[in-house]
Amino acid sequence: MRLNKFYKVATLLVLLLLVVVEVHRLNRECPCSEEQDDRTLDLREAIRVDPPEDNATYRMFVGIVSAKRDPPTVVRMVERLVSSAGNTSLYKFLVWQSWSAAEDAEANRSVREELEGLGAVVLSPGGRYPQLKPGRLKLTLDDSEERVKWRACHVLDYVNLLEAALYHHSEFVLILEDDLLPAKAAIEKAYQFALYNDHLKDWGFLTLYSGVRRQQYSQDTTDSCVCGGCAFVYRPSFLLPLINFLRSNLYEAPVDIMILSYVTLTLKKSIYERTPNLFQHISPRSSYTGKDQAGRHSEQWRSRSFEYNEENTTLDSLPHDSTNYLGCFADSAALPEDRDLVGLFSYGKKASPQLCAEFCSEYYFYGLQFGSECYCSNEFGRYGQVSESQCNMPCNRDSSHICGGTNVNSVYRTNSIKRTVIPNDT
Repeated sequence: MRLNKFYKVATLLVLLLLVVVEVHRLNRECPCSEEQDDRTLDLREAIRVDPPEDNATYRMFVGIVSAKRDPPTVVRMVERLVSSAGNTSLYKFLVWQSWSAAEDAEANRSVREELEGLGAVVLSPGGRYPQLKPGRLKLTLDDSEERVKWRACHVLDYVNLLEAALYHHSEFVLILEDDLLPAKAAIEKAYQFALYNDHLKDWGFLTLYSGVRRQQYSQDTTDSCVCGGCAFVYRPSFLLPLINFLRSNLYEAPVDIMILSYVTLTLKKSIYERTPNLFQHISPRSSYTGKDQAGRHSEQWRSRSFEYNEENTTLDSLPHDSTNYLGCFADSAALPEDRDLVGLFSYGKKASPQLCAEFCSEYYFYGLQFGSECYCSNEFGRYGQVSESQCNMPCNRDSSHICGGTNVNSVYRTNSIKRTVIPNDT
């Protein structure tokens, strides 16, 4: 009787052992546990190695996603950011190294030492992301498997940086790409801009950069901000839902497009852009080696409003200043929608730089034409710049200034820093 009982117990133990071995095998081979794999592999292991030092509340958490670039751009960028922060104890700088950047151990060691010498925390996934293994990828947008893997890696890097921000207490979170030129005092000005707009509850994020790729704004809201994910400011309370959205849509699109879609189409929120921009895009090449690199460093990806030394600019609209003059630009008078500056316009009453600047205070640029016309717009230049001699008509409200000419605009930049780039149309 005892022998039979012993055999039954032994048999149950053997069966239990076989079940444990099989479950372990399935967990290694099956992609169904990718959420647990993902969380365990990257962020949590990295945080255990380098946890937050204290419970201090920072003005701003500044996170940078660092990809593999030759030569690396992140060290020089962090050096400039730290010097622009004033009291660095008020800001937390953290660099999340993509697996591609951390792969070269010798180069990575040198970069890490330089970054840590500047006071930045450096984290990395410590291995390849399990979601990027062959067979797990969901191919989208007619992209190759290699490009989908590159896109998804960017999403995971971004998500991990956002999660790292949650481990630190801060008033705002600034997430940057690693190939940007910061303006003088960029970090302090970014914080001031976030603080200035914090009472407004309708924005999902603030952008401190915008390129000029389009000739005019599209009606598609996701295309109305050429922000490129370069320099976004978030409220900490916004991070967790954004993280969940990005993880749930890992393979669907580039990370910047998904963020824009989530904010404008899903949440129906606005985006505010700071002008002048605080960052300029400088890298001539994409980190994806399979991308067509032709024209990457052309004017279409550069911020038109960026100013490195933005002296005397405050959070209020400034009076007109001749330093805001951008040049003489051609126009078309065929149809209203064909105008170079498409937006508000006024004939006669606003025909001086001062009056037109006030009239166009909610736009990026304004143009004066034919001595008596004032046009406002967020874009200009689709017909090209012409000789200054063609802008030759004195303003009828201030003859000491020139107000364009026949089918040409004297174009100026406005000074109001607060800007709504993508409105909530609902």
